Amino acid sequence: MMYKIFGKNCKRVFVGETDRPLDTRLKEHRKKMESISGDFNRAERARAARICNKSAITDHICNQNHVIDWENVKLIDYESDKTGRLIRDAVRIRKKRAGR
Repeated sequence: MMYKIFGKNCKRVFVGETDRPLDTRLKEHRKKMESISGDFNRAERARAARICNKSAITDHICNQNHVIDWENVKLIDYESDKTGRLIRDAVRIRKKRAGR
């Protein structure tokens, strides 16, 4: 399935794909977000920096300090084939970058 995650205090929209239940994938995203907030020692800060480069969502949170609207995630498509999902995901990302 493919899903959209919206920014709560900005207009950013993130598109993702997963073959697992959506709730499971969202819990993974949220867990990563929680692991990059707080006061860190040097080792923890280095670990958090590596997490920040894992996905567009973590990059946005780390760089812009924005909030994600977890309550309004939308299922946008269903594709059971992994290759098909990845192709659809890539097409959506390219269209978004091109401003379409």
